[in-house]
Amino acid sequence: MFFILSTAVLIIFYIYWRALRPLRCKSLCKGLLWLFLLAAGLKFPLLLIFFGGLASPDLPEPLLLVWGWGHGVVVLYALLLLLRDGFLLLRAGIRSMRSLLQRDKKREKALNPFLEAADYALSLWPAAGFVLACCLSLWGMYEALRVPEVRTVNIEIPSLPPDLEGFRIVQLSDVHVGPLLRADWVQEVVLRVNEARPHLIVLTGDIVDGLPKERAQDIAPLRGLKARYGVWGCPGNHEYYRDFQGWRTAFPALGIHMLYNEHTVLQVGHRQIVLAGVTDPVAERNGLPMPNVAAALRGAPADVPTILLAHRPEIIAQAKAAGVDVQLSGHTHAGQLSPMQALVALMNDGFVQGLYTLGTTQLYVSSGTGLWTGFPLRVGTKSAIIELELHAHDT
Repeated sequence: MFFILSTAVLIIFYIYWRALRPLRCKSLCKGLLWLFLLAAGLKFPLLLIFFGGLASPDLPEPLLLVWGWGHGVVVLYALLLLLRDGFLLLRAGIRSMRSLLQRDKKREKALNPFLEAADYALSLWPAAGFVLACCLSLWGMYEALRVPEVRTVNIEIPSLPPDLEGFRIVQLSDVHVGPLLRADWVQEVVLRVNEARPHLIVLTGDIVDGLPKERAQDIAPLRGLKARYGVWGCPGNHEYYRDFQGWRTAFPALGIHMLYNEHTVLQVGHRQIVLAGVTDPVAERNGLPMPNVAAALRGAPADVPTILLAHRPEIIAQAKAAGVDVQLSGHTHAGQLSPMQALVALMNDGFVQGLYTLGTTQLYVSSGTGLWTGFPLRVGTKSAIIELELHAHDT
């Protein structure tokens, strides 16, 4: 809570100091902008204290959309102001260079038009940046809440038997069925998945936000997922936030076979695939088992292609040590905003999205199928339904 509150206050103060305080307008206009900044900037702390938390706040959908847009404006505007300050530093450096070039009149004269244009652009930046942030936030919400497209990814497993060549797995990750992604959206996702006619469907955590009774109707369409070798999943951190045991009972009723530090063996023709799944590190807060790949694979047949479902990419260290062929993960949401990807990589052992090869183990990190209600924006990133095709050689 302290980190969330302090970050919100820092962003609000930064915008006030760099944009609102110098603004020349009537007191009423400035007061309204200040109220907007406070209400939108303090969204996370207010949701935590008064409205049931970040994952599944108890608020009407229209209010969540408006508040989500406003909060997005504040975050994006802060990033745009940071960019402006970076240019101001660059301009200061150029001006210092100009003073060194005073004796070289030709070079000094060449710099003047550039500096004049830069001064004009930077003077317009606060107002133009606010308009841009408003537009980007609106577009970001559209990208976050639309039904994602199917994206096909080829994965090479050199030891893959011929019977498994072209085996297709659809991965759904970070679906976050909740206050903004409801039954009609889930139904469209199910239709797109079934149209792909996958051999296997897997859900790599953060399937739902809220209590089982609250989300029963919205998550019901997942019962329609169809694949020859079933629908399997592992929990993410959000499954543990609201009635984990209730969801542990609810998922099987939807036809989703969850794997909690355990595995199953799929018979595909004359060959087998080991499919394992682990818990999430947040389980420790509830006194529940932490992710354990070794335990998940205990008793699994050797020399068989092994696929691990692990919500967080960081489990790859255990997967690599256990000789897993492919780990499927999510959790990162691809950073949601392109400028934030470096920070997300830092928090997730360098993994953001896409396919990574670590020795003989490969990791695929989904950008996410949905998005949590707390920050429903994507700018420069896209949600996706991932279709993975297994091949023995690069195609």
